[in-house]
Amino acid sequence: MYRGREGQWAFYLHRISGLGILVFLMLHVANIASAMWGPEVSNALMKFYHQPVFQIGLLLLIAGVLYHGFNGLRIILMDFTSWGVRYQRQLWYPHSAPLLPPR
Repeated sequence: MYRGREGQWAFYLHRISGLGILVFLMLHVANIASAMWGPEVSNALMKFYHQPVFQIGLLLLIAGVLYHGFNGLRIILMDFTSWGVRYQRQLWYPHSAPLLPPR
């Protein structure tokens, strides 16, 4: 099913986007937890997060969440339908064929 084709790339990108979401979640929890050490620490950390690299990272996070969600729906279709694996390529390239199989 994979062998270097669409399924394998979808798998890799799904894992990478999941790890990116996890990293964001850890940074988010650390940011909220920094309030325990007072407003000086919390404000310094918030100022640190306003650097351009984190702003670009936020855009990448949005793209990662969207990809992870839509690919998760594709995985659900592959796991819980009888036609999902047969139409894996069309599910990866939605513009190439209709989503539902012909009757």
